[in-house]
Amino acid sequence: MKKLLTLSLFTLGISHAATLELSSGFGVKSSRSSFLLGVNVSGLDWIPQYDLALGVSLRKLEANLSRSLSGGPLGYGEAELGAELGYGGGFLLRSRVSGTLGPFALSAKLEGWNTPRASLNPFSTLILEPESTRSADYKAELSGRYRLERTTFLNVLGRLGADSRLEVGVQRQTGEFELRAGGTLGGASQGDLFAVTGGISTRNNENLTLSLDGLLGLNGNEAAYGVRGRATLYGALPLESDLNLYAAFEPWRRDSEALRYGLTTSTSLVAGILPAGTLNLELAGSGNVTVARIRFAFELGGE
Repeated sequence: MKKLLTLSLFTLGISHAATLELSSGFGVKSSRSSFLLGVNVSGLDWIPQYDLALGVSLRKLEANLSRSLSGGPLGYGEAELGAELGYGGGFLLRSRVSGTLGPFALSAKLEGWNTPRASLNPFSTLILEPESTRSADYKAELSGRYRLERTTFLNVLGRLGADSRLEVGVQRQTGEFELRAGGTLGGASQGDLFAVTGGISTRNNENLTLSLDGLLGLNGNEAAYGVRGRATLYGALPLESDLNLYAAFEPWRRDSEALRYGLTTSTSLVAGILPAGTLNLELAGSGNVTVARIRFAFELGGE
């Protein structure tokens, strides 16, 4: 009854098309299992000129408020505020501002939490760009991208707090390939990290994208190394589904899972037994954690 009431409150007063997402899954850690169940609705226009998203699950309540700003032909901007509240009292607060102006793209983020991120979202520490495993901390991040010329970009990222580091790199697109090279310094598992990075991506046809990145340097007085890879198949599965596979082994990390792997599929469904929408399957894991989830999103409401 409580879930039905919550869903009724979500759909009450929707005057334009919003998106409703239903999710269900499970997680296993050290032979202990837990269920994942949630409802989320986004695109609510209850606050003029802002998009509101609300969610409820077996782990938390969440809300997200965002607004986009157009700067005409010169660029655009976006601002976002979000909060997640666990039923045991843990919380995550976040804010983000991003935008472009000519050849520049900038983004600033600020987050703080007092509970393990995985307790609110078990996928967050298992993705290719993982969140911190610290039980309480903050993260202040500033990143920028500058287009040196049509196919060459300079990328800079600075972060304080959890997983603090400085990254500088150059990215160049050459036909079917994208090449990346740079360096990073910051905190690591055995001390300070000083390393060079490099990577390559290719899309040799309309159905397959491959990406590989590596890191090599010093982790305190020891060698630092890491590798991550990703492969995406477009429309290669039944029902024209997309498939994304990824894996990473980065033992230099201090505040994140060293080993991570996963897969996701995305399928667009036409109206039938279920309404027209998008069906997503997700599986992720590390050394002692495995989580799986199915999500179905479709539009509701309207004029």
